[in-house]
Order: sequence, then structure tokens, then C-alpha cells
Amino acid sequence: MGKTEEYTVELEPLFYDLRSADELARRLIAGSNLPGPRGNLELAEAFAEAVSTAPEPAAWLETLYEWAGIGAEEAPTGDPREFLPVCAVIALGVLFNTHACSYPCTGPCDCPLWPVQSEHLVETIHKAAGDPRWRLREATAMALQHLGEGNPEELRSILDGWLEDSSLTDRRAVLAALAHPPLLEDEKIARYALKTAERILKDAAAVPSDRRKGEEFRILSKGLSYALSVFTVHLPDEGFALLERWVSSPDRDIRRVLRANLKKKRLQTADPERTARLLQTLGDARD
Repeated sequence: MGKTEEYTVELEPLFYDLRSADELARRLIAGSNLPGPRGNLELAEAFAEAVSTAPEPAAWLETLYEWAGIGAEEAPTGDPREFLPVCAVIALGVLFNTHACSYPCTGPCDCPLWPVQSEHLVETIHKAAGDPRWRLREATAMALQHLGEGNPEELRSILDGWLEDSSLTDRRAVLAALAHPPLLEDEKIARYALKTAERILKDAAAVPSDRRKGEEFRILSKGLSYALSVFTVHLPDEGFALLERWVSSPDRDIRRVLRANLKKKRLQTADPERTARLLQTLGDARD
């Protein structure tokens, strides 16, 4: 039994009684590994699994929304209480696919309350995409990945909505959500990821120079600097074609993004000759 499974077995009994919420919070905070460089993601995943299989998952939504609302002022980066909103956001992504019903759905859901409930659930995940704490932004991506593993078509619909008049951190969340190998095994999703990445590249290239000095552009650039290579290894011909279309860009920031991807071992392993040729086109000089 792995660590996540051990944690799940430990937490599951607490979900039989809503009065256990304080004890759950205590255990999550104590086991968070915070402060520290790496939060306890195994525990966060176990919490999400345990709440999704609780006798009445919907009864825990109020607690999850309360925890997701714990802001950076109350629980700044590295504070053990930061782990509560992280766990809550990830769990909401898992609960999307059970429809947070008293009895998890095994087929199409015709519950009249679900459209309203799902909208609030997705809005809560969306809000975390722009959080100043990087762990909350990562939790957003993980929540969307869980959602997409159960419902890839719904994920595409949600992400398309986020890309309309979205912030730079929203765009980064979209990239991070899609840069998930289990999702990219679906060729339709892999192709959608590449198309979306090129759309986001165009958006990044259009950002005025004065806005590029801000934190949001830095966050987006970091996302682009690895996501393109993840997408490319799943559809090499189309992925390398995308990189070739952009490799002659005069935009220094775009060129840095491309160089970062081309230096990833995954691309150098997938097609060393093509990768080397593109790096040569970019030139060895730092932009």
C-alpha cells in the first residue's frame, strides 16, 4: 500500500460525521510538511479521494468552500494553514466528476441543482488560479487535471471559457492543467493542448513591454517554458511544427520560452536532430 492509500484509509472514518471537520483540519495542518519546500501532496490527494467517497460528499462542500476561501493574509506562503485551501481546491476538482451528490453518480446526472452547484465549484477553482501563493495556483492545475481525467470534454469547455478575456495567470493555469501526461494520451486532448498553447503564445507576444515586468507575465512565461515540450512529445510532428513556426520570432521573451523547451531532455530524447537544429536557429547567444 502506497503512502496516498495509507492516508486515505486513515482519513476515511472522519468523513462519517461533519463534526470531524476540525479534526480533519488539524490532521491536514499537522501533516502538511509546511513550512518546507514541498507540501505533502500525497496527503492532499488522499483527502480528495476520501471526501469523494464519503457517505454524503455534498455535505462537505460548505467546509471545502470555507477552506478554499482562506486567503494569503491569513495563511501566507509556507504557513501550515495554507495546506487547507490547497486540499480543498484539489478536492473540488475530484468532486466535479461525482457531481458532489449524496450518492456519487454512475451515469448522466439530471439533478436540477447540479448546474448551479457546478458553476460555483468551477468558479472556486478558477479563483485560485490568480492566487498570489504558488501552491494554490498548482492546486488549480491539479483540480482541473482530476476533472479532465473524468470528463475531458467538460475540461475543454471550461478552459475555452477561461481563455476568453482572461488574465495571464488564467492562461498559465490552462497550460499547467493540460501539461498532464495522462490527459495527453488522448490524441484529441493533445491536439487541443497544442492549439491552445499556440493561442497563448500569440497572447504572450502581444503583451506590451511595460506589462512584461510584472509577476503575472513571469508566471505565464514559466508555464510556457515547460508546457510546450510536454505537448510536443505526445504529438511530435505537430509539436515540432509549432516550434518551427515560432523559432524565428524577434521577440526575446518568446525566444527564451522556446529555448527553455528545446533544452528539456524530453525533446532532446524525442528527436535529437530536430531539437539541435532548432536550438541552432535560435543561436547560442542569450537574449
